[in-house]
Amino acid sequence: MQLFFSDQIEDDIITLDSVEAKHCTQALRKKMGDIIDVTDGKGNIYKAQLFLITKKSAQAKITTNIVIPKPKKQLHLIIAPLKNMNRVEWMVEKAVEIGVSKISFVITQNCERGNLKIERINKVALSACKQSLKSHFPIITPLNKLKTTLETLEQQPTFIAHCKDLGTKKPIIEALQKCSSANLFIGPEGDFTIEEVEAITNIGAQAITLGEQRLRTETAAIFAVSAFHLAN
Repeated sequence: MQLFFSDQIEDDIITLDSVEAKHCTQALRKKMGDIIDVTDGKGNIYKAQLFLITKKSAQAKITTNIVIPKPKKQLHLIIAPLKNMNRVEWMVEKAVEIGVSKISFVITQNCERGNLKIERINKVALSACKQSLKSHFPIITPLNKLKTTLETLEQQPTFIAHCKDLGTKKPIIEALQKCSSANLFIGPEGDFTIEEVEAITNIGAQAITLGEQRLRTETAAIFAVSAFHLAN
């Protein structure tokens, strides 16, 4: 199955933009009359028949609409962006493939990047969703201050992975048992400061450990996302 994306759906007609149309009709050599699978990223997968192909777009008529329920496990990953943009994009790609409902980027004291190309990150997330045949696309939020993120955080179990020697930390698999939804904080390459850890735990976040090994930020994120889905 090859999944395409469109946010241009009116009545029973789907329009693929230039990028999707080029991939569909040139790379994959789909032609008029062929049936394609298209998602709107909101849980719908449409089977549609191509009836118009131009250099800049393609249109298809919907024949079937399948509504896919939201995944039972919903994870909000909150992370400070890395200095290396390629590593940020790799982390987003893999996290989306494994399964996240939302990714928020936060500015912390040890964060080495003060801006993000959010459009580029959304394209990476879109590509990962199509590759892994996901019909529910994650929300990607722009870079925000930690204080702003804490003030707008969803009311659900919250966890923070950090390297500070502050109190007790539960192993991640144990902490995430029976969690169908969660907020998960992963610190920057230089870790959270003590003040940041306290600010996050003061809203009720539980400190967790990812094990004895020291992980890069992007590795820690993927490890944690995987553990969330493996925990029963």
